[in-house]
Amino acid sequence: MKHSLRVAVVLAACASALAVAGGASARQQIIIVNGYSGHYEGFYSSAVTGQIAPFTMDIAPSRTSIYSGVLLLPAVREPFHVAIARNGGFLALGTGPSGFLAAGRTTPIAGGASSLSTAGYLIRTPSGLDRGSLRFVQSLTGGDASTLAPDATGSCTLPDGSAVSIDFRMTGVNGGDFGAAVSFDGSSFPLVGSIGNPDLRTGDAQVVATGVSAFGSIDFDGSWVGGAQPHMQGTATVSLGDGSVRVADCALVPAVRPTGGTT
Repeated sequence: MKHSLRVAVVLAACASALAVAGGASARQQIIIVNGYSGHYEGFYSSAVTGQIAPFTMDIAPSRTSIYSGVLLLPAVREPFHVAIARNGGFLALGTGPSGFLAAGRTTPIAGGASSLSTAGYLIRTPSGLDRGSLRFVQSLTGGDASTLAPDATGSCTLPDGSAVSIDFRMTGVNGGDFGAAVSFDGSSFPLVGSIGNPDLRTGDAQVVATGVSAFGSIDFDGSWVGGAQPHMQGTATVSLGDGSVRVADCALVPAVRPTGGTT
């Protein structure tokens, strides 16, 4: 109890500092609504071991500027509290034995229905102290990932007018969340993402995703369009290991799977 109270006090102080850093008073800047509650999917990249692996996180609704949640990593289940400022900065402190600490920034995507977050982390694992980076997206609500094409292919247009290839292959579905493998201009990324509830008027469903690999990272903010000509469309942002960032408008259609037969 004393530890939890101490964490809450520290986070409250940090939340105020984050708010002031954003350029306004703490009362004006602190998020006190539940826009950040929900389920999250993402990747951690260890600077110690070089491992890149998926993780999940759940954040409960809150009436204050401080949220509580649970982080699930391989061999680690860590409760935590997180303070999120209106400018997107956040600080998370674990309340369990791992001593989890993360500081980063979150950015609204999908018109505010989801968010993309990046952070640096420090955590104690059964193998020792680990540090690295986190990249994760907030799950959309009401969607069914099984409605997505299991395989899709297409192209992405860069700002200079050139085009690069993109391929998408589903590897798993859990409600509205999915895992996938994506190839962008020859670079491959494991991907996690989410699809929202289809719009009642258009039938289009928002899709968000992020991926991390040794090549860098890829983020997708777009939609799945059903109907007679199903396709996925949206913006892919690729950050490569050399520091370059490529933003492209992408369109993918379901891939035609080869069928068996005789010749």
